Amino acid sequence: MNYRHITVAFAACVVAAAACTEPTVPSPTRLEPSLAMEAARRPGACPALPKWTTSIALSPSALTVEVGATRLLAVKDQAGADIAPCAVTWGVTPNYTVATVSDSGVVTGVSAGGPVTVTASVSGKGKRKLQATGQVTVSLAAVASVTLAPASVDLTIGATRQLSVELRDARGNVLTGRTVTWSAATPGVASVSAAGLVNAVSLGQGATITATSEGVSGSAVVNVNPVPLTSLALVASWWEGSASRIYKMRGDGASPTYLETGIAPSVVGNIMLARGGYFGENVIYAMDSTGANKRQIVGAGPSYLPDLSPDGSRLTLMYGDCPGGHPLAIASASGAGIIGVNSSYCTSIAPRWSPLGDRILFAAGGNAYTVRTDFTDQRLVTALPAGAGITWAPNGTQFYLSAKVGTSTTFGIYRIDADGTNLTPISIDTGHDDFIADVTPLGDWIVFYRNGEIWVMTTAGTQVTRVAASGTAQEGVRWVRPLAPS
Repeated sequence: MNYRHITVAFAACVVAAAACTEPTVPSPTRLEPSLAMEAARRPGACPALPKWTTSIALSPSALTVEVGATRLLAVKDQAGADIAPCAVTWGVTPNYTVATVSDSGVVTGVSAGGPVTVTASVSGKGKRKLQATGQVTVSLAAVASVTLAPASVDLTIGATRQLSVELRDARGNVLTGRTVTWSAATPGVASVSAAGLVNAVSLGQGATITATSEGVSGSAVVNVNPVPLTSLALVASWWEGSASRIYKMRGDGASPTYLETGIAPSVVGNIMLARGGYFGENVIYAMDSTGANKRQIVGAGPSYLPDLSPDGSRLTLMYGDCPGGHPLAIASASGAGIIGVNSSYCTSIAPRWSPLGDRILFAAGGNAYTVRTDFTDQRLVTALPAGAGITWAPNGTQFYLSAKVGTSTTFGIYRIDADGTNLTPISIDTGHDDFIADVTPLGDWIVFYRNGEIWVMTTAGTQVTRVAASGTAQEGVRWVRPLAPS
């Protein structure tokens, strides 16, 4: 209470010679100012540390914060009352590379590590100084979301696409340096490498690719489509008048180009095999895929339906005669002649090289078999109806064949595993006989015969298209194949 002001007021009453009432003086009471009172009395100044404060502590005294996250520390006195933040000086030891602390006590995680020590210092009147310490550990932020880009991919079979992955924490911060595991739900359609490179393996829609980090996953959808027919080429032979003529055309049948007379072409790279025509009956000859550079390969004895090895160095064929067919033979593609003949394998269909060039597919006695190129290790594939055809799938573990199955009255096209199991229909009950001829090296298109005409469809049985309707197709239509490394 300011007694000087009371004295002045009393004197004023005397001077005025008037009656007046003396102000009531309360009993003296000693009050320690609070921090709020101190701040109100000294606007803009930080409250001084009350003299009864004997110690301070951090709350919390130990904490864990994620990289990029923040946490507020409070300083309290021994009674649990807050110390004004403006009165506190902060520090971090040994350095600020793990965590930082602001002037207001906000701790920010910088990099994983610790614990580091956070120090709060408060100065009182005179030389009085109080300190409190706490421990801060910084952890990596947990993965909260995994996002793949692009989220949807359309690929043609055989193509690849690199996916990218973005990891974020719960605050939306991008995370780096984390382990990501990739997986494919249907690797037979679309597979993925450990680095996220997607490979389109076979036709299919909606194949899921998943990336997982710290138990959190994200996914992308891959659709695998056939390559356009316009980017493929066919070689076929059919009758025109009294001669069989060989044509090369686009995969959709457009732009047919006459090459030579003959039947049963087989094309690998720039090498084409054919029979008859230019060199006479029963002669196997080769020429470039343009029809140039013709040369005789096999000329002695009946020779039928040659097929080039994947590397173009050899051919397998039906050579000579035997009951129910023709002996299986192997010849040099250079023109050096027959390498070997085995009359025990009397094949009734055109023999075919495996995609790896290590086995030959043929038919005998109503069954389909494979055998090594030295005529050993014969294996049964499946029984074949009379007049049916069979060829390798590009993966070398399956076959495509024509068959009548169950109540079907016409030949349909099926896929079957090499052990004769998992017979899967591709084209059945069409009202026509469909006879398999060849499958593209990528396994996306089939060329087949229907009513003496040449047709194509995907190996999923879709996009059925007639590509050559002129004349009567002969036993020779093939996709043009790339030359495999020798």
